[in-house]
Amino acid sequence: MKRSHVSFEIVVNSFLEDKRSRRRLTTYIGYECIIRTHILPFFQGRDISSIKPLMVREWQNKLIDSKLSPMYLRRVDTCLVSIFNWACRFWELRSNPALLAGSIGSSFSGRIDFWTLKEFSRFIEGVSDLATRLAFQLLYWTGMRVGELLALTPADISIKRNEIRIGKTYHRFHKNDVISKPKTKKSERAISVHPSLMREISAFLRSGSVKSRTERIFPFTSDKLVYRMRVTCNATGVKRIRIHDLRHSHASLLIEMNVTPLLICERLGHEKVETTLNIYSHLYPNKQKQLSSKLEEVFRKNMP
Repeated sequence: MKRSHVSFEIVVNSFLEDKRSRRRLTTYIGYECIIRTHILPFFQGRDISSIKPLMVREWQNKLIDSKLSPMYLRRVDTCLVSIFNWACRFWELRSNPALLAGSIGSSFSGRIDFWTLKEFSRFIEGVSDLATRLAFQLLYWTGMRVGELLALTPADISIKRNEIRIGKTYHRFHKNDVISKPKTKKSERAISVHPSLMREISAFLRSGSVKSRTERIFPFTSDKLVYRMRVTCNATGVKRIRIHDLRHSHASLLIEMNVTPLLICERLGHEKVETTLNIYSHLYPNKQKQLSSKLEEVFRKNMP
């Protein structure tokens, strides 16, 4: 029997085994989650060589109907392409049906949700628990990722320098707490914190809630923050956004403050400034109008 005449599950298991050995744990977790949730339920039980482009299109249409975000659709679709590339390379599959079917989704979302400072102020007034309140404050005022927040320990905080060192990220995997390297090399960074926020951090650490310098400051998962955000939004009337959108809210605040894209890129830990501009370019049109007004003022003052 040819190697291409094997079940889809066997190919997937070999694909995941390779990713587990060669990729960061967080990357592997992402692959496994997507495959178990969105790919295996449709393709399991099939011979790998029997899957044709039309079948992939049927799968894609079901995904589109499920109302997933364009960026996540692209991520899931790219994962299936990778599985069939693996099958072509190591299981003698002749062609990749996912490539022939075409792609779905988008590399960048056409729209992002965020809170203005006024909305965040209204929201945070409704959060009374000290730990979750500080967590939301850090997400909004620093733009760090939620995994980076949940991995923080007192050893990462420099009160004298008003600085937070980001060097790891937290995930919950198969009911275990997992601490690993952050998303990319550029994600390892120091975030400058304004003094008022640092005083809140310092007061929380002095309260005795955290027993050692290596203990996680926020010993819970993102589910707690998601629940608290939902409850508080309902209570305060602030529009619902995702936890990750607090990162977008921070970027939006910086843009309003006329912070340069390069500095925003460094603060958020993006690999390239192009990533920052691709995500937030639609927030800049108003800045172009402000620039035009300033140029008009300079023109009138200096031109004869």
